[in-house]
Amino acid sequence: MEKIIVEIAAKAIKVSLEEAKSHCKEINDIDAYYFWNPARGGLSVIVNSNGEKLVAASSVNFDRHLEEFKKGRRN
Repeated sequence: MEKIIVEIAAKAIKVSLEEAKSHCKEINDIDAYYFWNPARGGLSVIVNSNGEKLVAASSVNFDRHLEEFKKGRRN
């Protein structure tokens, strides 16, 4: 995982770089990573290898988040 991807994610979900690294998983089929803030009400973000991202509130589950990212939605 490239450092810039972790930096984008950490900034987007308002956590430290170390915390972002410890709360992430790879999404192989779209060449991206999913990061989440485990705190109550925390944000999550999908960041692809191009640095494109989609941030979601805690009320959006992973499947819905991934579906919207695959559809091309970004913020």
